Amino acid sequence: MSNEDTRPATLEMSSDPGPRPTLYDVAEEAHVSIATVSRVVNGAANVRTHTRTRVERAVSKLGYVPNPQAQALRRCAPTHSRGSQT
Repeated sequence: MSNEDTRPATLEMSSDPGPRPTLYDVAEEAHVSIATVSRVVNGAANVRTHTRTRVERAVSKLGYVPNPQAQALRRCAPTHSRGSQT
């Protein structure tokens, strides 16, 4: 009898799936500005249908998912306004 291991090879799953795609990555893939990607992701109406489709395809292709922690930071960020503070 042989000492060779006859168990089937298994793939090791890494706990780190790699870097997550960012708005910048989606913008580059769709050939649009970061602001346009942001508008599409946030559901703004002022984006042309063709552009929205390009961004949505890039989002799908790259697997982009908005970062909830970043969104929470943005919602809690202080607003800056011009004018005097009296």
